Amino acid sequence: MRQLRTWAVLLVALATTPRWLLAQWDWTLSVTDEVTYSHPRSDSLFNPANLLFEPETMSNHLLGSGRVSLKLRDSRVRLQVAGTERVSRDQGTHAEFLLREAYAVVTATEHWDFSVGKKLVKWGTGAAYNPSGFADPAKDPRDPNDRLGLNQGTELVQANYVRGQSSVDVIYFAPRLYFTRTSIRARDRLALRYNQFWRGLDFSAMALIPSDAPNRLGCNFSYVWGSSTELHGELVLLHPTLPQEKTRLLADLGLLAPTVVDIAWPSPQDARRLIAQSVLGGNYTFRNAWTLTGEWHHDGQGLSSGENGLMFSRLQADSGAVARALAGGGIDDASAFERLAGAAQRLPGIRQNRDTFFLMGSTLWGHEKYSFQVIALSGWQDHSTTAILGFGAQLHRNWQFYLRPSFFLGKRRSEYGSQIYDSAFAAGLRYNL
Repeated sequence: MRQLRTWAVLLVALATTPRWLLAQWDWTLSVTDEVTYSHPRSDSLFNPANLLFEPETMSNHLLGSGRVSLKLRDSRVRLQVAGTERVSRDQGTHAEFLLREAYAVVTATEHWDFSVGKKLVKWGTGAAYNPSGFADPAKDPRDPNDRLGLNQGTELVQANYVRGQSSVDVIYFAPRLYFTRTSIRARDRLALRYNQFWRGLDFSAMALIPSDAPNRLGCNFSYVWGSSTELHGELVLLHPTLPQEKTRLLADLGLLAPTVVDIAWPSPQDARRLIAQSVLGGNYTFRNAWTLTGEWHHDGQGLSSGENGLMFSRLQADSGAVARALAGGGIDDASAFERLAGAAQRLPGIRQNRDTFFLMGSTLWGHEKYSFQVIALSGWQDHSTTAILGFGAQLHRNWQFYLRPSFFLGKRRSEYGSQIYDSAFAAGLRYNL
């Protein structure tokens, strides 16, 4: 909780700063407590008949989030710091501080801005997926609005040039440049973007030049007409790469020769072709105040229907072997345990469907005191779906309450149908200063 005390001291210091020193400053502070009950699935591939372990059903997250932005009088410099302190309790109690942003922006001239530090940047146009968002933090499609404020910026040096309705961004990303201390090797990247707005069409072209992977080229657009309709899309072209985790998983499951793991990827044949990552979607606002958002996301590096089917067939066979061994009180096939444990660790980081559909509807009523949201996320390759409902209420000027039940639907051999839990019910209370 040390960071929360730091936030309190900083806010008090700002509140007592002489007015003649600061020309502009603002701050926000919120505290959220979210309790979640997760219902175990009885036929999960990764915990057959709940014999491997007893799933945790209750968890609690207490979060304190704050943001401070200030500009010194007669200065071209603006500073911003944002962070979240999270205390989680499930199998134990864990505390973590997330420094979401800490950067300075210098307005050098009428057209030039320079930023240094850790900063959240938004390039993508998609609601749930942003393959062309080379500067964006990774999104969770099941929580596209980041309700708990956990997204973190990237350490960067940025130059932004704006003239009329055109702009150019050049960003150099350098993990560990300022704040992050980690043992992983740096993955420096250079990103460039040209943006143009013309008659309702917002268009961008961008390139990503990473230090440890093939270059990427992308573009996106957003077009608004009238007061109710918006279309958006994103397209990225890249040389195919087979992530190490996916390679190792397929090898462990016997679906890929183990020697392939040590082979440089892509192969010379694959290096000559390109694959695509794309998003196509839109928003429509009805007269009854409902807003509907839909997207189709394609990722050429996701698992194909064939890979998906073979992987889950092997997982089902291993799960059955483990269940029989546990029921009989012995281990008939130790390798099945190893493969199942390896898959449970690696699958969350692998895109299990090449084509995914996202649908979200939301509305406000009662003078915007109440909100309702429904989200459906479905994979085309394995026909599994996550369905989420959300209800929120403004209890007082500063207090908000929300409920968020989630349901993971699908056959046992699918992304959402194989999970340890089949549903989760979250309730949260938030206080905003």
